[in-house]
Amino acid sequence: MNMPIRSCILATVVLVSMPGVQAAALTGAKITHIVKDVQTADPGKVPRKAFVNEVVEGRTSVRTGMESRTELLFNDQTITRIGANSRFSFSDGTRELALSKGVMLLQVPKGAGGATIQTSAITAGITGTTILLEASRRFTKFIVLEAKHDCFLMANGDPLHRKIFIKPGQEVVVRNTDRRIPAPFNIDVATLVGTSRLITGVWGARLEQTRIAATIAAQRGLHPGESNIALFGPGTRPVFISGAPGQGVIQVPIPVPTTPTPVTVQTTPTTPTAGQKTVANQGNQGNLGNQGVP
Repeated sequence: MNMPIRSCILATVVLVSMPGVQAAALTGAKITHIVKDVQTADPGKVPRKAFVNEVVEGRTSVRTGMESRTELLFNDQTITRIGANSRFSFSDGTRELALSKGVMLLQVPKGAGGATIQTSAITAGITGTTILLEASRRFTKFIVLEAKHDCFLMANGDPLHRKIFIKPGQEVVVRNTDRRIPAPFNIDVATLVGTSRLITGVWGARLEQTRIAATIAAQRGLHPGESNIALFGPGTRPVFISGAPGQGVIQVPIPVPTTPTPVTVQTTPTTPTAGQKTVANQGNQGNLGNQGVP
């Protein structure tokens, strides 16, 4: 009579253990790209100059200086790109990452398993996802560029551990003192991708952008409207990620209507008169590209 019970227990253990087997622990990351001042630092030791193909392991952190960038490729092909004035680390043998300062892009490939990333304000859970993240002394900005599954955020100061789910094309700004995650808002992914120095240019590892393109296509299908209005702010208002935390030029959240805006098709070409702008030009006149967006 005891055999069925033991078999049931064994099956339960196997099922619970399967996710851990599929999601390989992060045991090391190779530096695949360096721009200007990049250092690695072991706990309690003086930081040293980093070099391409250096393997970062254990409790070693990665630091970047002014106008500097670097890229790390983990053993499971997770890509981490770190912007200027940043401090990044991970817990060896786990899937736990930390950004104590600065900006970063993180792409966890499909099938690699989930990962968590922590700043002073939030803990984020991601699976098969590409995100942008900025951390400062006052706030954290979190943007989802694409995701196979919904990402979740949890405020580190929330005693009830409440979670909020973030969809592709959305951003959340969380102050370090917040005890709850505010509602996300929509952002123009096409503009951000086209101007971010963490996405454009030459890098060591190839960023998978198929699902990012799908996010952009979905937003264009909804006709998000004009998106070239900029705001300045300390992080308490909607902000795009900047090269220097807290000093970025930012965009107004995009209002997405419930139905597409009708488009009138002209049968003969016309020349816009003075003072007019075409719909095609509206999306190309933003000033984010020259304002230190990573």
